[in-house]
Amino acid sequence: MRDHSWSDGVEAVTITLVRGSDLRTVGRVFRLQEATEHPATFEEAWDSWEWDDAAEFTVMVGERDGWLVVVEPNGWGGAQDEVLGPLSRGGGTAVSVYWNVNAVMSFSLARDGEVVRSFDPRDPATGPGPHGDPLPEEAGLPFGEEDADPQYLAVELLERVTGVQLDGEWLLESRWPTSTTDAATWLPVPPTGPDDDLEAATVTIVRGLPLREVAEVLALEEGTRRRLTFADAEELQDPRVAAHPVQLAELGGAVVVVEPNGFSSADHDVLAALSREGDAVSVFWNVNAHMAFTAARSGAVVRSFDPLFAPADDETDGDRLPEEEGLPFGDEDADPEALALELARRLTGVHVEPGWLRETARDTWLTAGADRSAGAVLRLARPLEDRLLPLTVRVEVDGSEVAALQRGDTAVVPLPAGPHTVRARARWSGGEDLDVEVGDRDVVRVLVRPRRGSVTLQRL
Repeated sequence: MRDHSWSDGVEAVTITLVRGSDLRTVGRVFRLQEATEHPATFEEAWDSWEWDDAAEFTVMVGERDGWLVVVEPNGWGGAQDEVLGPLSRGGGTAVSVYWNVNAVMSFSLARDGEVVRSFDPRDPATGPGPHGDPLPEEAGLPFGEEDADPQYLAVELLERVTGVQLDGEWLLESRWPTSTTDAATWLPVPPTGPDDDLEAATVTIVRGLPLREVAEVLALEEGTRRRLTFADAEELQDPRVAAHPVQLAELGGAVVVVEPNGFSSADHDVLAALSREGDAVSVFWNVNAHMAFTAARSGAVVRSFDPLFAPADDETDGDRLPEEEGLPFGDEDADPEALALELARRLTGVHVEPGWLRETARDTWLTAGADRSAGAVLRLARPLEDRLLPLTVRVEVDGSEVAALQRGDTAVVPLPAGPHTVRARARWSGGEDLDVEVGDRDVVRVLVRPRRGSVTLQRL
């Protein structure tokens, strides 16, 4: 094997080699801004990588032995299937190696528009994201062995597949044509958070455990699996019982846990268990503006804070992470959910896009162990944007008060089967009665909101 020690001083990079596409195609796929092109060394390109309102990534493009070489200091575009595939269309080939400071790594190969092989060089057999059959060029490379350097092996494999020998001096010291990419059009920068219709959720990214073991840690009940969107899964939330919906999906070589209106995987003990063979990062938010970002590694929580505020040492768990640099937590104009998801992406390499959260159907289970024999319930919700603040809205059922709701509050009220009259009031503001008829296991959802000086009840 050749000497690849030049890579020791490179903390984070993606190196992508492309054959069969021209510079114009590379520029289009990476969204390079032509007017920004300038010569730069690797270190100069690294130093120019920064976050602001129009965050831009630095991309260096060169040529060697008939291949286009794309180098991204501290970047990851070429490691994404959505980028590597298009680079290889029309009978071409694109191959990339990626690593970062968190030991997140990948090797990927695409041919004729499709990724045909990808794996984690630390453990290609059972590590996150193995895809496709082993390549002939992998023979004799001791991936997964304790004394082997996976970074060296990944670079060696890239050279074997392409026939191109990467020279450290050429890569790091030469001045390359360097441009910035319009990252907002193809990566989550500036970060975009979930839409308003995703009011409450936990999103957890797990690296190192297969989906089956993630399901076991979360105690998902056999036989409840179905394929649902976020909104459809949310409807499974049954306030009478402890069970709640949990969605699992494989994305970017990791397992992504989505809990509509849930928070199990945000629990520190659960997250530590999910990280026992690698890493687990969770982002939690709800309608009451409660939020939490938590990261665990090798079975222990290493960082936890509230993304709504600028993290202060005396109000957080764990030391500040290098990946937090440049993310304006606590700024008035910042989107804390978007920033938290971006931090999760920096740590795991997995981009959880809001449209994917909202629109994609995923395998969905209910948590196990709940008693499903309970009767009907009335589920009340008061919007966060309610104009009656700071007044408390009191809700009665059949003349007896059952709930006192502040803005953004919800309440669950058990009901016997039969007819009931629901009424809401706030000091001097009254409202019309809402008559409901419920069966033994009905869930009646009612929105409590002001309108024209009174409090109205809207059955959903």
